Formats: sequence, C-alpha cells, structure tokens
Amino acid sequence: MKLLRQNVVRRTFEVVGVMIAVGSPLGAQTKPTDPHRWAGGLSVDLGGIPDAFGFQCGDSFSPVVGGGLTVIHRPRRGVVAVFDARASSLVEIAACNTLRVPPPVPIGANDFEDGPYDTYPRGIPRAPLRRTSLRIGLEAPPDRGVLRATIGGGWLWSGAQRPFLTGALEIGTNNGGPRFVAGIERSITWVRVSQEYRRFRRDETTQTQLPSRFDAHTLKEQWTTVRIGIELPLSDARCEHSESKPIERGCA
Repeated sequence: MKLLRQNVVRRTFEVVGVMIAVGSPLGAQTKPTDPHRWAGGLSVDLGGIPDAFGFQCGDSFSPVVGGGLTVIHRPRRGVVAVFDARASSLVEIAACNTLRVPPPVPIGANDFEDGPYDTYPRGIPRAPLRRTSLRIGLEAPPDRGVLRATIGGGWLWSGAQRPFLTGALEIGTNNGGPRFVAGIERSITWVRVSQEYRRFRRDETTQTQLPSRFDAHTLKEQWTTVRIGIELPLSDARCEHSESKPIERGCA
C-alpha cells in the first residue's frame, strides 16, 4: 500500500510538472491581431492591353499605364482576399494613322484576298480600361514576407461592359507598418468578332471586286500588367490579448 501511494504521488507530480511546463508558455503567449489583417493599398502599373481595346492599329497590343486602389483581407493564416479597382490609360509610343493589315493573299490564278477587317457586333471594352475584381488565394506565412498567389474575376466598365478572369503573383516586404508590394497580373476576357476577308480579281489592266468571305467567332483577348505599390495596415495593432491580458475596449 505504501509503495502504491508513492507511485500515485510521483505520477501526480509528473503530471503537474508537465502541465506547468506546457501551460506556462501558452499562458504567457500573446496573440496580437495582425495590423495587416485588413489593409489598403495604392499602386501604379504598366503593361499592354489588346490592340482592339486601344489604338486599333493592327499591332499585337497597345501600351498602357495606370493605377488603382486595393483592399486586402486575411480571414485566417495563409488565406487572403484582394479587391481591386483599377484604370489604365493609353500611352502613344508611335503615331498610328492607318490600320495595318496583312498584304493580299493569292487564292487563285488571279484572285486575291485581303484582311481580315474586324468588327465587333456586341461592342468591345475600350481604354481607359476601368475594371474591378475580386481575387482569392494563398499567402506565405508572415515571417517570410509577402508572397501570395491569387485568382478570381471581375468586370470591365469602359466601353462594352464585360466580365473577365484574372490571376496575380505578388511579393513584398514584411513589417507591421507600410509594406512595399510588387506583382504581375494576367487577365482574360472574351469578345464576339466578325471578320471580313475582301476578295478581288486582278487582271493586267483592271481589278474586279469579288464577294467577301466572312468568319464570326468568339475571340479570347488577354493582357498583362506589372505593378508596384504600398500596402497600409487598417487594423489596430494595439488590439492584442492573451490569457493574462484582457481585451481592450473597442477591440474585437
């Protein structure tokens, strides 16, 4: 019986010791509210939009420069939601006086085909390209700096309004105050296009117009922008609590 009591006492002290060893750091641990749990951002961007949305010179893209506002929410560790409101204006690098079209293509002995000449029966978005979007994704732990990948969608508001899909990869500094953030964003939308291929017959002295060929289909338009900006905390860094510290008034 005496030996049993000694074993019980020893086991009790061992359990209490373990509880103290584990409980002490947990009790003393403070869990501050991340000041960037809610954050706002300002940024500028540079890139190119589909030429159909811009100068319509027949080039692969039209250069743009723009900027926007961002609201960021981190509902839990590793998860981030980003709302963007942006606008991009055209930057004229070289004058565009006439539409550049491919040279005529031979389709017969004396027959040729021009084009295509594009028209958009349902309209298209036009620069300045104003858009809003919501992206959701994953973010690296805070101690590794800002590193996040997000995907989502939004709406184009200028010209013919249209939905679009978008994704972004961003990196930045890690601190409680303002953070510098840079990233690259890729966006895609779809437009309905009607293409006219004008045909003609060329003899030694005359040129005779032939019936045109038409092709209507849905065209995928995509563009890329790079950005740099600043992220500002919107949460109160003083709102922190632990088991030994009560929650301050006004903190959630």
